[in-house]
Amino acid sequence: MLEGTGCRLAEITGLLASDVILDHPIPYLKIQQHSHRRLKTKGAARTIPLVGGALAAAKDAIKDCEATSPLLARYAVPRGSDRASAALMKRVRAVVRDPKVTVHSLRHLMKDRLRFAGVPEGVQDSILGHSSGRVAEAYGGPEARLRLMRVGLLKALEVAL
Repeated sequence: MLEGTGCRLAEITGLLASDVILDHPIPYLKIQQHSHRRLKTKGAARTIPLVGGALAAAKDAIKDCEATSPLLARYAVPRGSDRASAALMKRVRAVVRDPKVTVHSLRHLMKDRLRFAGVPEGVQDSILGHSSGRVAEAYGGPEARLRLMRVGLLKALEVAL
């Protein structure tokens, strides 16, 4: 889900099963603050369309969950995202020797893919949870923004870097 959404690791590890919306024409994640995990910024609260591998991973993760359960129970503990990062870094180091490449690099990779795919900056910001402070960010309904983000993600994931 990290690679296909551009989310921060703590945003994914802090998801509840009820944050995964699959019964919508555009399946999505609802990134929101919870009592067990706060968000980095106010702009981080958002919806993220699920496409490709991220959609498959979300469907797999939610299979045996109750709505109020953490999506990734193993990491739904204090400092769980640190544990997840350590586990993922072991896998990263097994295939990548560059010390600059980390789990968080997937977020930077998504930004690059969005840029190379020509996705408008406002849509990029919406996907990544960045707030530019522009009034235009609030224009358009949630459905329109979700559709624009879906198109942007599909384009970005076609980009080979």
